[in-house]
Order: sequence, then C-alpha cells, then structure tokens
Amino acid sequence: MRANTKTFSLYFWLVAALLPVVLRNIYLLHLLVVALIYSVTAMGLNILTGYTGKLSLGHAGLFGLGAYVSALLSLHEVPVPVAMLAAGIAVASVGVLLGIPTLKLQGHYLSIVTLGFSEILILIIINWKSLTNGPGGLRGIPPISIGSFSLVDEVPQYYFMLGLVALLVWVKARIVHSHVGLALRAIMDSETAAEAMGISVAYYRVMAFGISSFYAGLGGACFSHLLGYVSPYSFQSAESFGLLGMVVVGGIGTLYGPVLGAVLMTLLPEYFRAFADFRLILNAVVTIILLIKAPGGIVGTVQALARRRQLSAPTARGCGL
Repeated sequence: MRANTKTFSLYFWLVAALLPVVLRNIYLLHLLVVALIYSVTAMGLNILTGYTGKLSLGHAGLFGLGAYVSALLSLHEVPVPVAMLAAGIAVASVGVLLGIPTLKLQGHYLSIVTLGFSEILILIIINWKSLTNGPGGLRGIPPISIGSFSLVDEVPQYYFMLGLVALLVWVKARIVHSHVGLALRAIMDSETAAEAMGISVAYYRVMAFGISSFYAGLGGACFSHLLGYVSPYSFQSAESFGLLGMVVVGGIGTLYGPVLGAVLMTLLPEYFRAFADFRLILNAVVTIILLIKAPGGIVGTVQALARRRQLSAPTARGCGL
C-alpha cells in the first residue's frame, strides 16, 4: 500500500507540474491558483476534522484573519514573507485561544461555537474601519516577491503555490505519521480510552487547533498577496461550509484529499456558469451525493479500490486467471 501511495504522489506532482505547459487558458490557470490557496486552508481543517473528529465551521474567519493580518503588515512596509509567516503564527495563536475554552464541547455544540467565532471575527473586520477600511476592503496589497522578482503573473503564482502546497503536504505527512498523529487518531476513536493510555486529550486537541489555524492563516496570507485585494465578504460563513465540502469531497483524513477537493469544488462551478447564482446549493448537492455514494471521498474511494484489487490478486493468480 505504501508503494501505491508513493506512485500516486509521483504521478500527482508530475501532472501538476506539467499543467501550465499544457494549459493555454490563463483564466483556468488563475482558478487553479485560487484552488491551491483554498487547499492550504482545507488541509488545516482536515487536520482538525479528519484526525481528531472535531467539526469546525469557523475556518473562513481564520482564513480571513490571516489575509488581513498579512495585508496590513505588508502595507506598513513589513516584508511580505515576514508578514505571511507572522499571519500564520498570529492565527495559530488565535486558534489555540479558541481551542482552550472549547475543550469540553462536542459535536454540534463545537460547530456552533466555531461558526459564531468566525462571524465575530468578520464583524470586527467590517466595523474596525480605521484599521481595515471596513466593507471597502484593502487594495494595493504588495505581491509576493522572490528577490527582485514579483509574482504577478499566473504561471509563477501557480508554481509558487504548488511548491508551498507540496511543502505543507510533506509537513502534514510528518505530523500524521508521528506520535502526534497517532495521539490525534486515538483521541478521535475514543477520548476516554486515549486518557486511559496516558494521552493528554486537552494538550493534543489544543495543538490540533493551533496547527489547523496556522494553515488557515497562511492560506489567507497567500489569498491577499496573490489577489492583491481582500474584502470581509470573501470570508463569510458560507465559505466555511465550502471548505468543509472540499475536505469531504476530497477525502476526510487523507493527505491529498483536501487538495483534490479544493480543485474540484473551485473548477466545478465554472462548468455550470448558468447556475452561478446557485453555487452554494450546487456545492451542497455534490457533497451530499459523494457522502452517499463515496463516503471516503475521492482519495478514500481510490484507496478502497486499490486495497480490493490487492486482496483479489492472489485469488486470481491461484485460479489461473
């Protein structure tokens, strides 16, 4: 199974690296950049939901907070890379502060609290006009620069985001396959049993909130600098449901699921432009259908088919097939 995963990873990154060579549609490439930005935040949500079983509906607010923190710092002449890292750390700190008082909450109670927290963040951004320019948003945000080269065109933006996503997938894999990942999965299976085995449930749950929020903050920072404009209305609660849909469609608790889900849920509405006013409904319908037909998402379904094929192979050879 590990060999299959490595093969999938190789083909995935190879195809992704060759896309700009094959695609001549600049707008489609721009959509892929946006999809990769969303995939960073979706990966963070997956760390919390997919590996601890805690459903958060507040990641749109954390995503927006990261966008505004990085944008404001860079507009005050802080170097963009420093501003982006600071945004990730700041949002991670907020995630920890959110995780501590919600330790005793489970199920829909936790979802409601995180959703309310996200709405509070957006209301603060809208009403703090002296700092955030309120509903008008922030314009003229400096682009990401590498030396003297600024990422203003779609192709370099795409490769930058692809490299960042690859790095974050690698970091996520290291976390998931470490003792931290084992502890998180134990907590998801049974908090009582995890406590009995000496695992500090509170510590690892707060850690998951922090790591998840760091990803969301970094995704928001990429959003602000690559698009050059942020508005509080880009981070409303509907986006939290959209991020959750990306995780579910791609595969909860998988490495590549959030990336594939983000790409699919970003590109799909473009093929149904006639129903643009019903984008959220369309996303909800697709998510529900996949939950019924393929509860493991895209990656989970592919993994199940690969395991089934491996199990049936010895039988087939034994029968002379």
